[in-house]
Amino acid sequence: MVRHSLKFTMIVMCVFCLSCSKRPDGMPKTYSCTIKVIKDSAPVEGANIVVYAEKPFSDLVTSGITDSSGNAKLVSLYKNVQVKGIPEGSYKMVVTKQPFLEHTKTPDEIVKMSPGEQMAYEREFKKKRDALPKIVPDALTKRDTTPLKVEVTTQGGNLEVDLSKY
Repeated sequence: MVRHSLKFTMIVMCVFCLSCSKRPDGMPKTYSCTIKVIKDSAPVEGANIVVYAEKPFSDLVTSGITDSSGNAKLVSLYKNVQVKGIPEGSYKMVVTKQPFLEHTKTPDEIVKMSPGEQMAYEREFKKKRDALPKIVPDALTKRDTTPLKVEVTTQGGNLEVDLSKY
């Protein structure tokens, strides 16, 4: 009985893995693209990267998050299927990262507050966080104003962004 259950589980896992790896119809071929984000020669961890194609692909969203080395490997989401890499082309890039501010209240304390107290606490928290020095300059955080561009070829793409230059 256990043996049949194990075989069934293995078959289900194989079918699931194969179905997940299939590209949906219309999904363009993707190539590796790495973005490195630094500030004052130090890697920036936890920066969100979103790229926008100059000739947009319908239903395609490409993004990544930097690791402790400041590197983000871009992934593309197309019709709810995620694949590594990005299609060949020219892209504008947006970088965002909120400064970190630790809450003064625990989640349990916040839940015990009245709705009005919660709203006041969140407004005050946002006000304090917004007063912290910005990590990413405003011009890089908006699609319309970002000067950042990355070119992806069949060889892939790489870009290093030094936030201290903006």
